[in-house]
Amino acid sequence: MGVISPVPILLNDEHVLSVEGASQKLRLFFMIFTGPSKPKVKIPEKSRTIEAQDQSPITLIIADNVTALVNTSITIQCPNRGVPTPTVTWTKDGEQIANDRRYTIQDDGSLLISEVVEDDSARYTCTADSVAGKNSASSMVKIEGTYFLISLCYVAPKVVGFS
Repeated sequence: MGVISPVPILLNDEHVLSVEGASQKLRLFFMIFTGPSKPKVKIPEKSRTIEAQDQSPITLIIADNVTALVNTSITIQCPNRGVPTPTVTWTKDGEQIANDRRYTIQDDGSLLISEVVEDDSARYTCTADSVAGKNSASSMVKIEGTYFLISLCYVAPKVVGFS
């Protein structure tokens, strides 16, 4: 009978189990059932600043910042994790945001701001909340208006035949 040697087993923060072995790494995905874990909003290692050049829809991850033009639609994603699954809420400059015709909190926790106006310039914060605690992250949104100056000129018609 062969000898079984110990194999290093590693568990990372994303709940990925890695078993070091012969020529390949075997990865098993699983959930550890040890009780609740504090929610965590996942932010990029390096945040970006997006400067829109047109009114195409923009999607960013929380902690990124954006400067957009009026009438653009912006989606801010709020990736999060925790056990149990956290509930995501949003604030604009500290005031709770509710779903309405322009603000939509989507099923995945993302915030959609439709047809932005200059008054939408603000700090947007997503908070992941559960019985185990809460965690938040923010993005700055700046909206710039596009203005056109229209000059109208009226020329009176010339009346012919009168002296």
